Amino acid sequence: MSLDADGECFVPDNIKQKRNLKMKNSDGTKMWDLTVQVCGNNEGTFSKGGMGYILVDPHGQILGGKGKHLDGTGKHEAEYKAVIMALQNIPELMDVKIQTSSKKVYQQLIGEVKIRESQWRVLYQDVHELLQNGIRSWTIELVDKKELYLADLIATRAIGRLEVTEVKVLGMEVTLSAQFKFCYSPNK
Repeated sequence: MSLDADGECFVPDNIKQKRNLKMKNSDGTKMWDLTVQVCGNNEGTFSKGGMGYILVDPHGQILGGKGKHLDGTGKHEAEYKAVIMALQNIPELMDVKIQTSSKKVYQQLIGEVKIRESQWRVLYQDVHELLQNGIRSWTIELVDKKELYLADLIATRAIGRLEVTEVKVLGMEVTLSAQFKFCYSPNK
């Protein structure tokens, strides 16, 4: 996995080339080009939040990921923002599987539950616009948070303003590169 000049996730050309293949698992089910694992966390009630995502190829290889600190954000809003950031950073015309541990976000994205919060409606619309304009096909799965351990780790690090800018995997070793983000306001 590598990053472009803006620190955004970059998907290697070999993954982009796979997008036109019709791949199937051994049991005949569809094999997705890319799995997007997302996680949103917060510390306290709407004080400090963090989001994180990782991109995984069909063979389980981690391609990359990113985290970001979010002020005044709840867990579910952070989860929506993680989905949006991930979708903005993947190639077009891919078959994408999104994995989340947020039951509320999952139910809203599949249309099972009505969205009452106005700020979530905007995020919901942003997600669906990204899915309709560039993603060939998609599905979403509700999974146990333990399955999203790396995305969760990235989101948790982002709460403390340690934003993950790069994920490297070598065998069983995962290295996270991060930047400490802060704002300074001198007293006037």
